[in-house]
Amino acid sequence: SPDSFARGQQVFRSRCLSCHGAGSPNGPDLSGVGVLYLDAHGGQAGSALAAFLAAPQERPVLIGWGKEHGGRRMLQLSLSDAERADLVSYLLSR
Repeated sequence: SPDSFARGQQVFRSRCLSCHGAGSPNGPDLSGVGVLYLDAHGGQAGSALAAFLAAPQERPVLIGWGKEHGGRRMLQLSLSDAERADLVSYLLSR
């Protein structure tokens, strides 16, 4: 929904953008991450992305830096279920 998207965008800006902004040295830009999840997981894309956000160290990544950056992985975010759902809504649109 538009409200979920807007709330997710706010979560992204406040919790994720410092590492995942364009040109950031801390994490890859997430442009296109929604398409990657939809291509890889189809109708389960939202569930797969939510599972990754809940436990990023335990889940495979679809977008990342790879070996050239020491295989760094995202740390677990402290998000409520509602924040995570809103963030998924926003990220699937990117």
